Amino acid sequence: MIREITPKNGHLNFKKVELQSQDVGALGYNKRTVKVIYLSDFFMIISPVEKDIEKRVEWIKVNE
Repeated sequence: MIREITPKNGHLNFKKVELQSQDVGALGYNKRTVKVIYLSDFFMIISPVEKDIEKRVEWIKVNE
């Protein structure tokens, strides 16, 4: 699975928005944009992203 981090939370470093893509072979890629809360390196909570996430003050756009 390939993960690309787009915006991250300015107040809490463990909250991020990620574009995740999974290679499914000849069928192409499955892609989704989710909000991720990292509890540790192995455990995370994933939830859907709101449509106006770029307009919110607490999210900072980064390119990692």
